[in-house]
Amino acid sequence: MGLMVIKNSILAKPKESSLGFSKFGTIVSEDGEIQKIAVVGLVKDFDSGNTSRDANSHQILEILNYPQVKFFSDKISVNGDRIELNGFINFHGKTISKEINLIIKKGKRKIEITGDFNL
Repeated sequence: MGLMVIKNSILAKPKESSLGFSKFGTIVSEDGEIQKIAVVGLVKDFDSGNTSRDANSHQILEILNYPQVKFFSDKISVNGDRIELNGFINFHGKTISKEINLIIKKGKRKIEITGDFNL
């Protein structure tokens, strides 16, 4: 079983997404196949490109009480350059089941997963 720690290359790239944020993740693989993915992002790092909106969102989202958004996969399906993640998102004290369809690029030493989804 392999374990990779991913930083700034999973679920969204801050400069390319409409709501970028710093995130850290882990990919667990076995025989080159992805088995599990977990990602944690800091809510304080959300960047919509509008500083006024971002400042107000810190109050509304109660970032001192709920500082992180987390995703944990429980089922993964890869088909070519597409990856479907089924799992759970924990955000603002709520946990929801979510299916996320993204694009995966596998290199010799790097796996990059990009895309977007609605909460």
